[in-house]
Amino acid sequence: MSTEQQLLTTVTDAVRLTAGARAVAAAGPDHVVWLGAYGTGPSARRAGPLLRTILTMLGDLDDKVTADAIILEAGGTVFHSGPLSHGPIAPSHRTTTVDGTPRRLFPSRISRATVAAAILDEAENPAHAGRIAVPLRR
Repeated sequence: MSTEQQLLTTVTDAVRLTAGARAVAAAGPDHVVWLGAYGTGPSARRAGPLLRTILTMLGDLDDKVTADAIILEAGGTVFHSGPLSHGPIAPSHRTTTVDGTPRRLFPSRISRATVAAAILDEAENPAHAGRIAVPLRR
């Protein structure tokens, strides 16, 4: 691979989420449900200091934050979940906004199945359009 191709690949990788969000928004679907990451963008202020430090150590999150903003501007819902775990759907779960998320040192783990169920609920009955939604176990 030439240096030019390597540079182009690096630049493309750095904005992959942003490019995807722009394409989705440009397609103009009735509603978009997008998965982001708790502790980035608008949910950063609610995340505990431990999570913010870990995320900062992972590197530049601008692409993720920009992509989320594009989806929100298009009227979509962006889900920010805490650390994912294996396991079944929580028998009782709810979805709230970032402001309804309890402050903790580190966010609670939530099963992938519970997050998927919350995303499907939002896709079928949009209750958080244009906002960050956070799935929680009760």
